[in-house]
Amino acid sequence: NPVISHRGSQATRPFATLAKDPARQLVVVDPRHTETAQRADRHLASRPGTDAQFLIAVIKILLDEQLGDPAFLERTDGISAVRHALQEASVGELATRCGLDEDDIHAVAREFAAAKSACIFWDLGVEQCRYSTLVSYLIRVVLVLTGNIGNPGGNGFLSTFLPTTGPRRKPPPVAPESGIPALPMFGQLGYFSPNLMAEEI
Repeated sequence: NPVISHRGSQATRPFATLAKDPARQLVVVDPRHTETAQRADRHLASRPGTDAQFLIAVIKILLDEQLGDPAFLERTDGISAVRHALQEASVGELATRCGLDEDDIHAVAREFAAAKSACIFWDLGVEQCRYSTLVSYLIRVVLVLTGNIGNPGGNGFLSTFLPTTGPRRKPPPVAPESGIPALPMFGQLGYFSPNLMAEEI
């Protein structure tokens, strides 16, 4: 729910920009009708923990209807393995598991593939759900199939709205009790291991 959590640098600004631009669309897949979902052009209220099933349905549609970017796929290894793994998948059955209308999933898949550029933003809800590693892989499959990795308006290899910054120019902060320095991550930001929590308290 980045409208409320302010995830990233000025995270609410992109949503204001999206709302003013008729050529752009925001789709939110979230069990809750969050403040972010309220601003969406389309909100799919999937059942909790069905992220993998939703993404498999999207991928199945992209493959069956040949909606991907052929030029991008020519340079991509492993697509035949994905086709083989999903050949028996049923979009209707997956939609039922997700508690979604099959037509809504078809619409999202087709709109994502037809867009000049498209990207996916995800965070803790996906990273801490059931099958989170599989979900992270499936997100990348959607982006690869539609040619939206590394292109303008698509996804880079970072999944946040954080700005790209140069190398760290000062030492990372240090935890006051243990004296252990923060991990230098994401440009100028330092992160502490959660394992330090008990010792610090």
